[in-house]
Amino acid sequence: KVLRLVRTIRFFNDLRLVFDCMLGSMMSLVWCLAVILFTVYMFALLMVQGLGPDMAEPHSGLTQDQEDILAVKFSSVGIAMIALIKATTGGDDWGKVFEPLWVLGGFLPWCFLGYIAFFVLAAWNIVTSLFVEKATV
Repeated sequence: KVLRLVRTIRFFNDLRLVFDCMLGSMMSLVWCLAVILFTVYMFALLMVQGLGPDMAEPHSGLTQDQEDILAVKFSSVGIAMIALIKATTGGDDWGKVFEPLWVLGGFLPWCFLGYIAFFVLAAWNIVTSLFVEKATV
């Protein structure tokens, strides 16, 4: 019975440690979300404003499916933010969004590639390392 009690107390000690680490990283989570949302907002605003003239008139190089993708994904800043977040988190394939942008040409495909590269290579690694650092006791 004593051995079981010792095991149970040790289990709760580990559980307490996990909760302490989670609570200790909550402020970092809030600031990470703020920076990520601000960055996504800026890129979404850039994409919606940049696509405005192209969406007003039909483009000869785009197929109907590509025009529909751009019209759905970048119809407003909020929807563009969701499309950009989905493109970086695996919720949607970023290639589906990139192909119509590439056909349009200009600076928007390069901005989109820069956004994808920044988030996939830098932002998510920084966020992960921040939480690992905060979680170490």
